[in-house]
Amino acid sequence: MTASTARSQTQRTELYGCAIEAFHHKNYAAAIEYYTRVIALSPGDSMAYFDRAMARECLGDFSGAASDYTKQLAVDSSNVDCYFLRGIDHYKLKQYANAVNDFERTLGIESDNGDAWYYCALSYRALGKNKMAARCLYEAKKLNAAALQPKD
Repeated sequence: MTASTARSQTQRTELYGCAIEAFHHKNYAAAIEYYTRVIALSPGDSMAYFDRAMARECLGDFSGAASDYTKQLAVDSSNVDCYFLRGIDHYKLKQYANAVNDFERTLGIESDNGDAWYYCALSYRALGKNKMAARCLYEAKKLNAAALQPKD
């Protein structure tokens, strides 16, 4: 590792720490700025995109958050949480077809995600696809009922 690389890593670690601290203190605008600086130093840092998306959501910037989840997925397409959370952002933006796509991607990875089934139902309902909405709602209710069963 060169001295320049070591300095860059140290700076990235310090900036990430500042971002986490700002987020913890609900200073989301500052957190976004720190995460942006981390991304500038390490464009392949998928978690910085994820964390910046969460800060954007806290400020009600659902479009910016969805964009960051998309960037995170370009680096690491296996993060099921990104599909789900981007789906929520699309739902809040009334982009119901995009929301359905994200919830279906979530369910393709994690078929027992009751929340994804529920939001998929809401999105299909908003699109006027009531049969699909009913099917998704049935799956959500089935999972919720199973979760409430007593464990032996």
